[in-house]
Amino acid sequence: MSLALCTFHQIPAHNPTFKTDRLGPMALINHRDYCQRHGYTFLHRPESTAFAPDRPICWAKIPFLLAALEEHEWVLWADSDALILEPEIPLESFLDPRYDLLSQCPRELWNALAEEPPSEHPAPGSSASEAPDPRQLQPLNTGVFFLRSTPWTRQLLQQAWQETHFISRQEPWNGIGDQEALTAVLQRQPDAHERIGYLQDLQGHPRHHRPGRLFVHLYGNLARHRIPLQRCEQILSRWEEHIAAGGPRAMASQEAGERSDVDSDSDSKSEAAQAEQLLLQDLLLQDLLLQDLATLHWICIQHKDPHATPVRGDLDAFLYRPEDLDPYRHRQDDPYRAEALAHA
Repeated sequence: MSLALCTFHQIPAHNPTFKTDRLGPMALINHRDYCQRHGYTFLHRPESTAFAPDRPICWAKIPFLLAALEEHEWVLWADSDALILEPEIPLESFLDPRYDLLSQCPRELWNALAEEPPSEHPAPGSSASEAPDPRQLQPLNTGVFFLRSTPWTRQLLQQAWQETHFISRQEPWNGIGDQEALTAVLQRQPDAHERIGYLQDLQGHPRHHRPGRLFVHLYGNLARHRIPLQRCEQILSRWEEHIAAGGPRAMASQEAGERSDVDSDSDSKSEAAQAEQLLLQDLLLQDLLLQDLATLHWICIQHKDPHATPVRGDLDAFLYRPEDLDPYRHRQDDPYRAEALAHA
């Protein structure tokens, strides 16, 4: 079976957040290493013809995917703001030949977005317990999704490309238009639901990340500035270090393997004990990093300029509370605080 992971990234001339110049390169390294680990094709350089001058850059995924489907049976699209945190999970574990499109089930996110209880006065012919099926309102999330190479899939992409009324004239990386176009095409097809399979652990919001979920999606941009730039640099540098090393888990495993390959004499037993201790330390650091996902997310999408007017809102627009951000900033065992003090 031929599998490919498809993504791309460019840093725009106007770059008011860390999303494109820090998170994007991290994601490319992360995706590349994952493909090398499992033997998948890594596609990250679309042909120049994919970039239409009259459309935001997010639209380039459509011709890029069409080209990839000519060469591969299955293609996974992943935005460059999505990180793989469970690299041992193979893509094959998600594939289902009954479907042409596989997407994260939207129920979890829609439940989190729901702010009002069901109406006590339902519309005629309905009950108070009835609610729109989020799979009908948002049949796919274009941040991370699978496509199988079939005539239906190619026609879906071709029709979405023609939905030019969804083209936005906003900032080129705002990510507006492609999702709406694909959604509109799917909603016009009465049998589309038979072609789409829904997955529980393909991707998710940082607050919803859990063991066994492949991607965390750091979506959004241009949020209110909340985290000081010095703190941003500490946390971004730590994440870049671990992504470059293959991720916290990969680095811990490598460290343990290198240090445990010793003789059985007393000195080597001491080294083995040290290796075990280092492994536990690395695993603890991994846990701290995972708990810091919300902070990483906000650092990447907030304005660098503390005085900039937020375009996309504040915490509630991204499902956060003040206590979700930087949970270690007041603790003595904060790994970033200790590092900052060591280099002060």
